[in-house]
Amino acid sequence: ATQLLPRVDQFWLKYILMEDMLGNFVGARQICERWMAWEPSKRAWGTYINMELRHQEYEQVRKIYERYVQVHPEPKTWIKYAKFEEEQQQYKHARSVYERALKIDHKNPLL
Repeated sequence: ATQLLPRVDQFWLKYILMEDMLGNFVGARQICERWMAWEPSKRAWGTYINMELRHQEYEQVRKIYERYVQVHPEPKTWIKYAKFEEEQQQYKHARSVYERALKIDHKNPLL
């Protein structure tokens, strides 16, 4: 189904959920990576990030956020990334995220 209708998020979500529930975390991650290649919605990226957080894969979450802000370079996306870094007590990383966001969109009052 994901090959025939790659833009239908529900197929991807169910597929990932099934693999994760079966304990196949590596397979679920591979499916997420295939999905992210399509540059899907913000909800899709959030699903991937939340799965990695559940498995405490914080370095992987950071890598996903780096790609996420490139695909969806909006203030909310950058702020989510910075807040993640703050939650990890990585204050230098958080500051760097905010600074990069401002360089990209320095006139946006939401940042």
